[in-house]
Amino acid sequence: MNEYKEAMSQYEDKLSKAVQRVIELESLRAHLLKFKVDRLQVERERLLSLIKETQKKYIQLGMIETRIYNNKMRSFATRLSEVEEKIALREAQAAIRKGRRKLKKK
Repeated sequence: MNEYKEAMSQYEDKLSKAVQRVIELESLRAHLLKFKVDRLQVERERLLSLIKETQKKYIQLGMIETRIYNNKMRSFATRLSEVEEKIALREAQAAIRKGRRKLKKK
């Protein structure tokens, strides 16, 4: 039984990483030729809508099993935190650049 639990845990981890990668690649593909659109913001919005949709299917409609729900939510939350971290880093870098420009003008 322990071997089964370990195998399921490994499977769920791999599935979680695959879901994260699929979301990232969907975002890249959708915005490959759109340079003005902030890809990270769009991916963030997509993740939030997927989270809401998954919650609705699990809580209101009962269409998803608990283990699958937990796995999907963990995947979405992990990817969302990565995206938000990149957004925050980009904003911080822009603020630093803006501050340097103001110092050079003085």
